Amino acid sequence: MIRVKVRKLTVGSLKEGISKEVSQEVTKKELDVMNDKFQFEVLQNNKYFFIEPKKGTTLLEAAINQGQLLEYKCKKGTCGKCTIKVEKGSECLEKPTTQEQKKLGANLNSDYRLAGQSIITCD
Repeated sequence: MIRVKVRKLTVGSLKEGISKEVSQEVTKKELDVMNDKFQFEVLQNNKYFFIEPKKGTTLLEAAINQGQLLEYKCKKGTCGKCTIKVEKGSECLEKPTTQEQKKLGANLNSDYRLAGQSIITCD
């Protein structure tokens, strides 16, 4: 559970100098809904990254454009350095490429992908 402060506004609370804050416990899922913003959640080398989708780009391109420090080498996904595990959002990616199938093999079934080849299909 995550504790967030939620401001409840009433006519009286809009007067200068009066504010009311109420603590409320919410789950991570509820917090995501409150933020109303979908993000990919990926894991690489025991670090989590949250990447906002940009339809038509690869996960790696989106991550780089957002200042995320995913490890990569060739930017094309052929070397395998950009291997990630998609914890959330795999339904918004194109099906794995032939290159991913060759490079990752059975790990594809465990949600591993090559960020440099995983094309985003959602916004």
